[in-house]
Amino acid sequence: MLREIRIRNFAVIDSVTASFSPGLNVLTGETGAGKSMVIDAILLVRGARAQTDVIRGDSETATVEAVFEGERAQIEACIEWNASRQPHAKVDRADVAWEAPTGEFTGFEVRH
Repeated sequence: MLREIRIRNFAVIDSVTASFSPGLNVLTGETGAGKSMVIDAILLVRGARAQTDVIRGDSETATVEAVFEGERAQIEACIEWNASRQPHAKVDRADVAWEAPTGEFTGFEVRH
């Protein structure tokens, strides 16, 4: 289960942290507030392909961090894009390889 997501300099989002509880979680806000960007960030940290414009216009890097909690483990995942649009991924602070040459991340898999 996704417990928390931290997003910095991602598309229109300057900085946001959202915590999630078991059960139904609802994102609300005005048009243009960034709800879809939060969903996109969740998809990216789970392995979806990023568009080239993920970095906020006035920034050099964009970061999406997530904390996932299972029955027996808690996992922290982080993906960062720099000015060259090259993604860098970590799981529990250990580097995770991206599939060359496309730069498409294949996703995280946790085994107990």
